[in-house]
Amino acid sequence: MAKYDGNTISIIPDSAGQGWNYHVHYNPVVYNNELYLLYGQDDMRKYLAKYDGKKITVLNNPDATGYFIDLLSPTVWHNKLYCSYLEYDTAFGYIPVGGHIAVYDGDSIKLLNNPDNGLGFGIDSVNYTDGSGGSEESDYQLIDYSGNLFAPNYNNRNKKFALAKFDGTNVSLYNNPDTSDVGVKYLIPINNGLYILYQNRFGKFQIGQYTGTGNGFLTYKNPDEGTFALNIFTSFNEQVYFLYQNALGKYQIATLDTSSKLPVSLSYFTATAVNRTIQTNWQTATELNTSHFIIQHSTDGSSFTDIGTIKAIGSGSNSYSFTDTHPTNGINYYRLKSVDKDGGSSFSKVVSAEIVDSRYEIVVYPNPAKSSVTVRGSHISSVQVIDNMGRVVKVVELKDATNPVLSVSGLGAGVYHLMVQATDGVVSGKQLII
Repeated sequence: MAKYDGNTISIIPDSAGQGWNYHVHYNPVVYNNELYLLYGQDDMRKYLAKYDGKKITVLNNPDATGYFIDLLSPTVWHNKLYCSYLEYDTAFGYIPVGGHIAVYDGDSIKLLNNPDNGLGFGIDSVNYTDGSGGSEESDYQLIDYSGNLFAPNYNNRNKKFALAKFDGTNVSLYNNPDTSDVGVKYLIPINNGLYILYQNRFGKFQIGQYTGTGNGFLTYKNPDEGTFALNIFTSFNEQVYFLYQNALGKYQIATLDTSSKLPVSLSYFTATAVNRTIQTNWQTATELNTSHFIIQHSTDGSSFTDIGTIKAIGSGSNSYSFTDTHPTNGINYYRLKSVDKDGGSSFSKVVSAEIVDSRYEIVVYPNPAKSSVTVRGSHISSVQVIDNMGRVVKVVELKDATNPVLSVSGLGAGVYHLMVQATDGVVSGKQLII
């Protein structure tokens, strides 16, 4: 490491005495009047170190095998120092098994708990040539935006990348805009907005905007069948400029006008139970080239399916409604997807309403389950098991069963949803953990 006093450049001695050839990684940052940096020791692990103006002091890592990722400089946020940190399994040659946000408060380093059972922050899933599964480091960011820390590449339990938000206490996840395994790859905080470079399920990079509501993203349609270049962008006069590879393989400059408005602004979106139906109502404050609305339903508030479409008036302020005539017995979740004429979309907040009918009340046990589960109820005609991505992974057809026992031994660990249908067609939903 070197310093410049305005006249000369001088080398800071390696007073820690244990560094290797590339022992100082990326930009140091100032925290509590000291300089903090990532430091590589002779055991090939990276540590957090501080320089007080006289010497470099290396801090102990939180565990015996992990190390800090040198793809990210330390970030100061709310008077604490945040870094990215990997935990390793040494049995197979240092394979990363968990990525975390590490927090240093001036006294000790702590690792934040991840919100699900995924690989966590800063890890890509990989398959080795011998067919074994593993993981490796990936690009990493921590972005301070709107009072929260955002990271683009949280690898969730479904091995899909999601946008993660840390509010100082909890980590929240925003799912990918479509079914892509890769999803959000890079964050662009610019012109008072948070934009994303997103790799869709066709392998093309496109631009999205974090909206802070619903699923979190407004996506912009690419000019043609081309793709944006990852990480290559800048801003000028309230516009973002990107490098774009068009459908013919030629590179061009593309722009995004960040002063443009979302296709629709909602005054409210509600759901109300009426007898055995649920009515959703919404009011738009403004509509700008809005094409239509898609009403989506969920039994867990996470995995949604389309249940209806309403054509938009397209301008002005308007009222709309949609009635779900086949809700499940229990809590039903709804969100609204607003789609503009250019293919862009945004999501509303999630609302819920409950249908309570004791005649169709069911109980699932044991829960969590290992090999089998009992569905306590009568007049059951079928049971569907749905994974957390909304896919039906098991269907059991019954005639008029009471307290049926289902095998779940072939399902992987995770959160599932049982959709239990009675002989008269009424459906009840229950969550199951395996």
